[in-house]
Parts: sequence; C-alpha cells; structure tokens
Amino acid sequence: MPTTDRLVLQPPGTYTVTHTVNSSGCTTAASLVIVVNPTPTITAASGTAPACAGNSATLIATGGPGSLSWKGPNSYSAAAGGTTTISNFQTTSQGIYTLTVNNFGCATTSTVNLVMPAQPTATVSNTGPYCIGQTIQLNATTSFTALSWSYWYNVNWTWWNFSTTTTPTITNAQTTSSVIYYFYFFSTNGCWAHVQISITVNPCVLPIELTNYLAHCVGINAVSVDWDTSLEKDCDYYEIRLSPDGITFETIGTVKAHGTSYQKHGYKFVDAMVEPDRYYYYKQVEVDNHKTKHYLDQLVYATCSKSESDVSVFPIPAINEIDVVSRNELLNADVRILDAIGRVVRSMSNVNLQKHSVLKKIQRI
Repeated sequence: MPTTDRLVLQPPGTYTVTHTVNSSGCTTAASLVIVVNPTPTITAASGTAPACAGNSATLIATGGPGSLSWKGPNSYSAAAGGTTTISNFQTTSQGIYTLTVNNFGCATTSTVNLVMPAQPTATVSNTGPYCIGQTIQLNATTSFTALSWSYWYNVNWTWWNFSTTTTPTITNAQTTSSVIYYFYFFSTNGCWAHVQISITVNPCVLPIELTNYLAHCVGINAVSVDWDTSLEKDCDYYEIRLSPDGITFETIGTVKAHGTSYQKHGYKFVDAMVEPDRYYYYKQVEVDNHKTKHYLDQLVYATCSKSESDVSVFPIPAINEIDVVSRNELLNADVRILDAIGRVVRSMSNVNLQKHSVLKKIQRI
C-alpha cells in the first residue's frame, strides 16, 4: 500500500532521500535526489517618472538569485535586471509596476508606483463652419496659465501665427483654408503639448436674397436707395457705401436688418447730401451676427438734375468695361461708344433699357 510522508528540508541545498520497505524480513529501497532552491530576495526596487510626458522613465531593480522581470500598465513588460528605461512615457503609462524575481519557481515580488507631475493640456475650438470671405476665429484654452510661448500653424504651413495670442483670427477665408490647424505650447515648468482641430470653409451663397434694388432721386438734393429681401440669415445690419466714380466707395450709413427671416422685407436709405448734376453710385455690404462682412456686387446709380439726359455711362474714365444706365425707359435704342477722338469702338442696336436699370457691363472697350 502506498504511503505518503511530508519532509521538511532546510536549509536550501541538495538532499538524497531513501525510502525502505520491509515486509516480513524482505526489504527493498529507493533513493531520490531533491534540490531545495533558495527563495529569492529583492534588494532594490525603485523608479522615477519624468517631469514631462514624452521623456523617459527609469526602473531600478536588484536581487536574486533568479531572473528579474517587470510588468506594468498598457501591457508593459521587460525582462532585465539593473536599470530599465521606458521611453516616450505618457500619462497613460502612469501606475503600478511590479518587479518579480523568479528562482526556479520560487518567486518574490515588489511594486513601484510611477506618477508624473500634472501635465499641461489644451482644448481648441473654432466658430465654424465658415463661408468664403468670412473670418476664422481660433480659440485655445490651456490648463496652465503660465506659458513660456505658444504658436498656431496649419498642416500645409500656408498660415502660421507665432504671437503670444491663443485666439488668432484668419480673415477672408477661402476653401483652401479647409485644413487641419495645430496649436503648440510650452509651459514654464518645461513641459509642452500640442492639439489639433479641423477647419471647414464652404463655398456658401450670400446669406440674403435680393428681389429688388434701385436708387432714385427724391427731389434734386436726395437719393433714396431701396431694396427688398425674400430671405435673410443671421443678418445684423447693412452698410450703405457711396462712390463718386463707381470705383472707390466709402460707408455713409447703416440700416438694421431682421436677423433670420424667410419673409419679404423692404429697406430704404436716404442720402440727403447729394448735389444736382452729379453722379452717385451705391453698393451694399451685409454684416452678419458674427460681424463678418459680405460684399454684394450689385451697384445702383442716380443723378438728380433738371436736365433730361436719357443715359449715363460709368465709370469715367474706364479701362476695361463700362456700365450704361438709363434715366428713362428707352425702347429699340442704338448705343454707340466713342473714344476720346470720336471713333466708334463699340455699337449695339435694338437695345431696350428700363428706367434706372444697368444695361450690362460692356467689356473690352
């Protein structure tokens, strides 16, 4: 019948155990060599996390006998004694690292907690998406207010801002501005970080729809600029711009808009500073609730005079193109354009002109 005996063998070493069986004077014996390994010890287990993310951490271990190995966060493992380096240490690398000394199955463990100081972080945003011509507003907020320096740039390096501002603007946005923008910053503790954000600029239509736009005299000393809209989106106000030659314009007043509306609205602005027998050209600029300006291409014209001239031409002088404007309705008219010495450079027949309308731009004069 088999028997079981428990032996306590110490200290560590090599033992020969002989088992003898005696049955009615008959004996038999079997011997077994048993090796008792010493339990390993850890004489040093320590570590140092870097001050800034991205730098290296250090783990130090000594002990034995046996093999030394480390395990830690993010499935980290290293089988090495002495000094072990963890490169590109990040906030997700922080935590408990376990050192194990294994001597033929006899194991001893110890733990080290690697923790970095508080790291600088940032969040970025923008006020988009944007339409062509609008102003891009970039915003960055950092966890540390004490910054050594910071800068913005886009992925193509077609725009950058190396000033200290964390909220730069980009005027006159184009579809080519639709790229990724990066924000880099360095804090006074020597640590740095960067974040990114995507900007979208759409080829939007203007945020208003004009259904009528004209200028007409009110007496001989005032011009009324009238326009109607059938749609307005985020409209704050309109700027009225005046030019004496159809080329250079300046703002002479504003008219409050209706914000966002899908109903028809009529607007009027009276320029009471006109003089008789002079040409006055008017344009509009729509300003939205974000103070972004949308320049409307439509141009209207008026001249208040006692004379009865039927048509006017502007700008004067002209380089590449002109506008022909009718004071009164003209049907089946012939239009001829002469140069400075009286030569005909362009002619048009059977032209119908409505009152105050622009015939069209006549190019390549």
